[in-house]
Amino acid sequence: MKRIFYFLMAAFMFIGIAANAQTVENNGVFSHINVGLKGVAEYSNLRTISDFSFNALNYNAALEIGKEVTPITGFSLEGVVAPKFTDGFKVTRTDLFGNVKFNLMNLFGGYKGYPRRVEIRTVTGIGWNHNFNSSNPNDIALQGGLEFDFNLGKDRNWYITFQPMVQSNNILQSEQVTYMIKNSDVKATVGVAYRLGRHHNFKIVENSVSEEDYNTLLNSYNELLNSKPEVDTIVIEKVVKEVVEKVTVKPSDLFVIFRKGSSEITKDNMSTINAFAETVNENGYSVKVIGSADTGTGTNEFNSQLALDRANKVAEALRNLGVKVTSVETSLDIDEDAESSRCAVLISE
Repeated sequence: MKRIFYFLMAAFMFIGIAANAQTVENNGVFSHINVGLKGVAEYSNLRTISDFSFNALNYNAALEIGKEVTPITGFSLEGVVAPKFTDGFKVTRTDLFGNVKFNLMNLFGGYKGYPRRVEIRTVTGIGWNHNFNSSNPNDIALQGGLEFDFNLGKDRNWYITFQPMVQSNNILQSEQVTYMIKNSDVKATVGVAYRLGRHHNFKIVENSVSEEDYNTLLNSYNELLNSKPEVDTIVIEKVVKEVVEKVTVKPSDLFVIFRKGSSEITKDNMSTINAFAETVNENGYSVKVIGSADTGTGTNEFNSQLALDRANKVAEALRNLGVKVTSVETSLDIDEDAESSRCAVLISE
């Protein structure tokens, strides 16, 4: 049953997305709308068609609102009411269908810019029906058939529509295809409909390029397409002369930081001094050494001697590495930070 349902839905979608080969102008969402009132004569159970009798017909009423999307494809929403007049007026069933219509005349004969006097469409719909006083009141219904439209008047706004259709009810309860077909209803719908507005017909867009201009462009295109490409090879040789100039960079001043109250050079300090000395020697600079101490602790005499010891030990290390030391000086609190002031500053000259 699911396969049948999916197949019908696929067919429904296929009809719905069919495109028109002609180029037409669309005047907006609310253009090409039609409204129709219809009467429906319905014969239940296709399997009993051999025992057909007019007395077995059921008569329904329908209201349909539709829209033409292209000259070929259209959609509609259709509501059907099945009344019963015995023992007063009652409604026995209501149907609500969404239909897709496919204009066969415009598909095979082309759209002429206005409706033909007689047009034939396919109609495929899926909907929901509600049966009153039933154990299973709600179910899905399918319908399909043809629509014959007889257009009236000069503008062809009005038209009479005739639809021979087959409707299958209780789809969710049908387990076999044969059961669904045999229990289908045959119905004939006759009604009158009206196309709203002045712009109820599609307008074919005229080609703005003349046939002569088109042929000229086509010939030029073919000539270019078939011509052999002509390529001029140009070799440009660019000679770049690189001038390498050796730039001597003056080494930055170096701070050798000591531990608090100490003038001993650590291994890390010595590694830094070695690297500094190597750079100074390569560039032929001399060095001035300034020793410093933090005066936040200790006496001035002690701090002055500590600063001098630090400067002398660094100067001695530099001389051992071949660096020319021009002067050894002291300057207490050489930096705002107390820890940085416990140092010896090496200034290259």
